[in-house]
Amino acid sequence: MNIIRLLLSTKVTLLLFIALAASMAIATFIENDHGTPVARGLVYEAWWFEIIMVWMAINFLAHIRQYRLFHKNRWPIGLFHCAFVIIIIGAGVTRYFSEEGIMHIRQGQEENTFYTTAHYLQINRSGDDGTQTFEKPLLLLPKDFKPKTISTKLGETEFNVVFEEFIQGAKEEFLEGKETFIDLAVAMGAGREDYLVDKGKFIQMGEITLSTKNDPQHPIRIFKKENTWMIESDVHLQLMEMASQKMGNQHVGESHALQLRTLYQWDGGAFLIKGIYENAKLTYIPEEDPNLAKSLLDVVKYKVLDDSGELITEAYVKM
Repeated sequence: MNIIRLLLSTKVTLLLFIALAASMAIATFIENDHGTPVARGLVYEAWWFEIIMVWMAINFLAHIRQYRLFHKNRWPIGLFHCAFVIIIIGAGVTRYFSEEGIMHIRQGQEENTFYTTAHYLQINRSGDDGTQTFEKPLLLLPKDFKPKTISTKLGETEFNVVFEEFIQGAKEEFLEGKETFIDLAVAMGAGREDYLVDKGKFIQMGEITLSTKNDPQHPIRIFKKENTWMIESDVHLQLMEMASQKMGNQHVGESHALQLRTLYQWDGGAFLIKGIYENAKLTYIPEEDPNLAKSLLDVVKYKVLDDSGELITEAYVKM
């Protein structure tokens, strides 16, 4: 009984207040140096931080009865205690029963797609017996990162997913290899997105698609003919060379030599081919300049192994 009284005492509550304030101060420095996800993972979503808050809520409820805080002369203090408990309950509901994410709703439009900020490991396997899926929440933090292995099974197939390396502020680097990559930027409305597309694949640009092979199913096609990269379009394109500001046109059905660093515009947007990397292999390295690194995405390198340890595939994923 004496132990319970001690745990619920005002002295312990004061120590909990100090611990809470110190934890939040440390989290501020962590967030400044390593980013918000690290601060959340190490402090705000840590089990010990939750124990501090729950412990304080229990102590406040105990103090209301112990010190008769709803007496007519003490009710403001009692109201403060109740408010703090309600805040903690609200934080718990948000922590365990809510979803955090982003929904883009443009003026005059409807939207039913929600992009969660949580990270998941998602695996799909298609076969004669249908599509099998595996999904598991995944938390990877750059600070003191250690390789992590997740074992799973789809049907009769067992394999391991190994997360090998976490690179903060990663920049692209191309080594000698066997692949071809097209580096392009797409502008839609007020936004811009950068893509690095493997040869033979396509991207969605609003209502139209751009393919990196001569596939007539896609309105805009970039492909290599003999030793020259070509562009062919089923929509009218306006051209503007970025260096000279020279204007031009490419009419429907025409095929021309592809111009790098030239803005290709249609009614719904524009795109620009920044570069083409042939006989290359994509890798990522940390950006040494801390100011530039802040504007770059984090990248995780992973590989998939079968049950005998043989490599199935390896790649990078942007966080």
